[in-house]
Amino acid sequence: MKKNFRIKLFPLLSFFLVSSFVIVNYVQYKNYVKVNNEIKKILNDIDKENLRHQNLQAQIKSCDSNEYIEKVAREKLGMIKSDEIIFYSEEN
Repeated sequence: MKKNFRIKLFPLLSFFLVSSFVIVNYVQYKNYVKVNNEIKKILNDIDKENLRHQNLQAQIKSCDSNEYIEKVAREKLGMIKSDEIIFYSEEN
């Protein structure tokens, strides 16, 4: 009788162990995929910020040029050169 009980118990225990193994691995795989996606997003954000940083560095370098200073003075401050004449038109 004991032997018969062991024979019936073995498949049940095997099924339980295999099921547990599958469930644990599935949960771990889902966590791996989630973390991997987060890493990709963060790396993408880093690339975007590096590009933004490069653009800002280029703007900083261009701020020292006379052309940039003149452009800002004309567009933002409304300044003109001493030998220039401004013409205004009346439009309806």
